[in-house]
Amino acid sequence: GLGLLLWLLAGFFTRVEAGPFTESYSWGGLREYPRVSKDSGDLVAWATGWITPVAWGYNLTEEWKTPEKALGPAEGTAFDIVSLGEGGRITLTFDRPIRDGEGWDFAVFENSFNGTFLELAYVEVSTDGVVFVRFDNVSLTQSPVDGFGSIDYTEIFGLAGKYPAGYGTPFDLAFLADKPEVSDGRVDLQRIRYVRVVDIVGDGSCYDHPPPGWGGGKPIYDPYPTTQSAGFDLDAVGVRYQGPPEAVKGDLDGNGTVDESDLETALQLLAGEYPGNLREDYPDSGADVNGDGRVGMEEVLFILYFQ
Repeated sequence: GLGLLLWLLAGFFTRVEAGPFTESYSWGGLREYPRVSKDSGDLVAWATGWITPVAWGYNLTEEWKTPEKALGPAEGTAFDIVSLGEGGRITLTFDRPIRDGEGWDFAVFENSFNGTFLELAYVEVSTDGVVFVRFDNVSLTQSPVDGFGSIDYTEIFGLAGKYPAGYGTPFDLAFLADKPEVSDGRVDLQRIRYVRVVDIVGDGSCYDHPPPGWGGGKPIYDPYPTTQSAGFDLDAVGVRYQGPPEAVKGDLDGNGTVDESDLETALQLLAGEYPGNLREDYPDSGADVNGDGRVGMEEVLFILYFQ
């Protein structure tokens, strides 16, 4: 009724800033970046795919299980999203890898209708889709938040969902440089091919993972319980810095996919002919199936299987 309407309007026109993590926060090598508009000229690419199956959480109806709505540019609307459910997770993929550049490198967009009703998520990245590393994060919200409750965004660091619809939470890959998974080479910050978003169940059963100097993990609270479209509502993941295109094994002509043209090229080479569309950098391109620098029966069999 009228009370709910007044509460919604209050959320739109007021912003409480009691915590330290404002958009200009910087301390001891830790810093925040300003929110990223969905229309920012810094964004050059968006997620193009997802890994199946999606690990759906609970309190989620079928109509919100729409991972395709997380692809492409952020819409900044309430409905063009995929909801993860309480504790759900989704892993997005990209045509070209994300790389570490100057400042923030990518941004995660949620659909919060104001600046205080914030549903939060952990963010993790991976090069190979197997080994993931999670961004450090801090939540200073001290007590449980009911299903229509509010959070002060300045008490949140390193978690997606910090800003309202149309504005993404930026993430800087450089903050992961000292993580063991990065130090030992399992995660390459110049070749991030996967971004995983993990919903935080807001009842305090999930904990933050603070950077050094912020003490032990503390319970994370966000609006709980919610139903039907519970959990993090993912709009999009936008990319600021892209790495070079990665070669696809079996892509003999360098068009970015494995198709009949590649099979024809391989068969011509086996027959002693030299097709004009074999990529010039083939031996060093990464498209060679078995690493011998030549096109042989291994490539033919691989392409046939791939198709």
